Amino acid sequence: MKKCGFAFLESLIAIVVLTSSLLLLYNTFKRIIQSQEQKKYDDQISYIYRSEYIKDLIYNDDFKNSINNLNDNDGYIEIDKNNYNSLFYNNLFKDYEVNSLVLIKTSELKNLKTCLYSDSCHLDISSSFKNYLKRINIDISADNILAIEYKTCYHNCHNYYSWVSV
Repeated sequence: MKKCGFAFLESLIAIVVLTSSLLLLYNTFKRIIQSQEQKKYDDQISYIYRSEYIKDLIYNDDFKNSINNLNDNDGYIEIDKNNYNSLFYNNLFKDYEVNSLVLIKTSELKNLKTCLYSDSCHLDISSSFKNYLKRINIDISADNILAIEYKTCYHNCHNYYSWVSV
């Protein structure tokens, strides 16, 4: 009784099944690690506190006018350092390493995400900041939020992201 052919075939099938399941497992872990690498710079506590402090610093008449203009601008507005020529705002962006600020009406966040996915938004922000805005979920009852992108360069440069309610 020779069963060598069946043993070889069974071994071959077992190797194929084992290899394909290991590749599937590897791809799953690789995707999880990549998503966590992206989120590593999102909403760190030190940047949330920095964002709260920045919100308190810029909450004056100019900023209140920006909040009032949200309805005219599809529910979101970019606060660009070039729009504010005062020394205060230039130093604020420089000293706190702010790269971009976006003021968003909370009720319009879903529309902003749709706009970002279709790439039809009129925001002059980096693609990584756009990806951050796509990922945030707001579960508070605030009317507006302020999303901030920081560019921090110590040993090497990284962009950090956070949002606060306004």
